[in-house]
Amino acid sequence: MNAAWPSLADYNAALLSGGAAILDGALAGASPALNGWGQPSPISGGFAFTYRMSRPGAAPLALRLFHSGAAERRAAMAAAYRAVAAARRGGLLARFLVEARWVERCVRAGGVEAPGVVMDWVDAPTLGAWLEKAHADPSALETLRGELSALQDALEGEALVHGDIQTGNLAVARGTSLVLLDYDAFRAEDERERAHENGHVHFRHPDSGPREPGPVDRFSLLALDLGLAALAADPDLFARCEGENVLWRNDDYADPDSSPAFAAVSKLPALSRAAALFAEVCKGPAEAVPSLADFRAAAGLSDPGPGRAFETVRGRAGGKKGNSAAADAPSAAASVGTWFDGSASPPQSRGAGINAGAAPGRARKPRKRAVPSGAAASRRYVGQYPVLDPRELSAVEDATGRKVELVGRVVSVKEGRTKYGKPYAFINFSDWRADGIKLIYWSEGLEAVGSSAPDDSWVGRWLSATGLVDEPYENLRFGTTQYSITILSGSQVRLLDEGEATRRLASASGAIFSDASEGAYDDPDFEAACMGSENDAYASPASAPRESPSTNAAFVADQFGNVYAAESRGGVRSPDPATAPRPSRAGASASPARPGNAELLAELSGGPKAAGPAPRQAAPGVSSPASRPAPASPAKAPEREGLPAGCAWAILIGVAFFIVWAMGQ
Repeated sequence: MNAAWPSLADYNAALLSGGAAILDGALAGASPALNGWGQPSPISGGFAFTYRMSRPGAAPLALRLFHSGAAERRAAMAAAYRAVAAARRGGLLARFLVEARWVERCVRAGGVEAPGVVMDWVDAPTLGAWLEKAHADPSALETLRGELSALQDALEGEALVHGDIQTGNLAVARGTSLVLLDYDAFRAEDERERAHENGHVHFRHPDSGPREPGPVDRFSLLALDLGLAALAADPDLFARCEGENVLWRNDDYADPDSSPAFAAVSKLPALSRAAALFAEVCKGPAEAVPSLADFRAAAGLSDPGPGRAFETVRGRAGGKKGNSAAADAPSAAASVGTWFDGSASPPQSRGAGINAGAAPGRARKPRKRAVPSGAAASRRYVGQYPVLDPRELSAVEDATGRKVELVGRVVSVKEGRTKYGKPYAFINFSDWRADGIKLIYWSEGLEAVGSSAPDDSWVGRWLSATGLVDEPYENLRFGTTQYSITILSGSQVRLLDEGEATRRLASASGAIFSDASEGAYDDPDFEAACMGSENDAYASPASAPRESPSTNAAFVADQFGNVYAAESRGGVRSPDPATAPRPSRAGASASPARPGNAELLAELSGGPKAAGPAPRQAAPGVSSPASRPAPASPAKAPEREGLPAGCAWAILIGVAFFIVWAMGQ
C-alpha cells in the first residue's frame, strides 16, 4: 500500500468516530454499514474501500476512500469525476451513470485529510452476483446483451471511455437495466494521458496497455456479450464463471488454441464461428477490436439490443473529433470474415476495426507475448487479486485491508444462531483455537447464497474465495488473532478440485505444499480436533479508538456481561462476567450499541465458567505471524480467574502463623 493514504483501520476508526472526522457536508450524521463484529464493513476494489453510509431521513450514499495510487493518479481521478458530472447533464450515457462527486477533503483519517468520492448508493446486484440466479434464464441474458449494445453505442457516440468494464463495475437494476459503477478511469477517448488503469485482467485484451487509442472498452464488452450468449445457449457453462469473470479468463485470451473455454463454446453449433472469430480478435492488435454490431454480423449472432446501427447513434449524438460515422467502411461481416479466413493483415479501422484503407498509420502488429504450452500452460494461473494461502499467516497478516483470492481446504464449518435467531456460518481452514483466517457468512450473506450456503459437506473440500481481509480480532480466551473475509454473495466463492487448487496456490507468495505446510491438512488428529465447538471469545479490533478506563470498563460490562445469551450446538449459555474476555490491546470500539448482527460480538465472546485452556500455538504446519505484545487489561475490568483477594490474604496469614508455630517447636 502507498504510505500516503490512510489504512483500512484508519478509515474505520474515523467513520466510527464521525463528527469532526467527516469533512463533507453531505455525509453529516451519516454512519457506515456494520458487519457482525459491529465494525464498518466496506467492500474493496483495486484502489479503494467502498462504504455504505446511512443518513437519517435520506437515501444512503456510497463513500469510496482510497488506499493506494500515485499522486498523478489522484489528479486524474478528480478530472474523471468532473467528466462524469458533465456526461450526466445530458446525452446517451446519462442513464447508465449515477451522481458521483470527487471531494478533495472528505475524511480526516490517520492524520491525513484524505479525498474521497461520494456517490448515490445503487441498491442492485453487480453483474457477477446477478448471474448467480439469472445464468439459466436465456430471455434475461438476451435482454442484458441488448443493454451492452446500448452502453457501447452511448460510450462511443460521445467518444467516452469507462476504462474498467467488468462484472464488479456493472450493476443490474430494475431487472435487466445496466448501471455503470466506479468512474476512476472515466475519460474522453483522446485524453490518453489521463489513463492510469489497465482494466480487469479477465476483461483485458492480451495486447492492451493503459493508454490504448480509441474506444478501449470494446474488448471487455465483447467478452461480456459472447459470454452471455454462451450461457444463454448452455447454462452449464456457468461452472466456468467465478464472479470475477463471465466464462473467459485471461489465460484463455493469451492462448485461445489450448483454452478449454474456447473449446467448449466452439462445440455449440450457433456459436462455433463466433468462438473462432473471437480467438482471432484475441490474437490481433488491441486497437483492431470490432464493435459489438460488427462482430455479431460477422459471426451470425443475433443483435438483441437497441441502437444496433452504430453510425445512426453517432449522428444523433453529434459525435466528437475523430468520431465520424462508419459509413465509409465496408461490410463488417465481409471484412472480419476475410481476416478470419486468413488475410495477411488484421482490420485497421479505428471505428470498427474493419477498413484496411482508413487511418493506416494507427494499426500495428500485436506485441510479442509469451504463450505457455504443455504442462506449463496447464499450471499457469493469473488472477485479478493476489492468491493467499490460509496456512501462510505472515502473508495473511500483511494482506489486512486488501482484496485477495483465498485458496484453501476446509477443515470445519461452524453454523449457529444469535440470541435473536439470526443465522451465521464460519468456514475454517485450520484449528479455530489457533491463529488463522476464516470465511464469515453473516445473515445477509446466508440470505444471498440461499441453498448454496456452506455446511458440513464442505469439510475436506477445496475452495476459492475472493474478498477483503477484514481487520483482525483477538480471541482472548485462546490468546490468538483471527482474520476473516466476509461473504456477501455466492459469486465470491467457488469449490475447486485439488488439481486446480494446487495450480492457483502455486502463484501465492509463500512456500506452497512444503513438508512443513502439508501437515496442516493431512494430520487426522488435528482435523478431528478442529471439529470441536467454536465458542470463540473476540474483542474489538486493534485499530479501534482507545477510551477512558471507566468507559472501557462499562463497554466490557455491556458487551460481555449478562445482557446477552449465546446459542451453540451445546445449548444456550449465559456469559459469566467473571470469565468475560478483556478488550483488545488497543481498547474497545467507541461505537454505541447497533442493530443487526452486532450482537454476535457478545455471543461469540462467552465461554465455559471454568478456566479455559492455555493459549495454543499456531496450528500444525501453519506459519505464525510476528510475535505480538500481550493484550492490555483495562482499568476496573471485571475480576477473572483465581481466588478472591480476601481469600488470598487469609491463606497468606495462615501460612505465616504456621511458620511461626513450626519454628517454636
